[in-house]
Amino acid sequence: MSDQNDESWRGKIGRLSEQEMIDFLSEGQLGRLAVLDEDGWPYVIPVWFEYSDGGYYIIPRARSRWAE
Repeated sequence: MSDQNDESWRGKIGRLSEQEMIDFLSEGQLGRLAVLDEDGWPYVIPVWFEYSDGGYYIIPRARSRWAE
């Protein structure tokens, strides 16, 4: 029988270190960007991004309306 207080299955709990955050964001994950349309309704779109120099570069597709 397992110990009810054993939470080792959860992995790391808490905040990432600065280096862990940089490593994670540098992996090239697919991002999601929420924007509002002309009528004020929100919608979410997938975007490519690059994290470098302490900031994000969001890469839109050609003719993306949200990038105007």
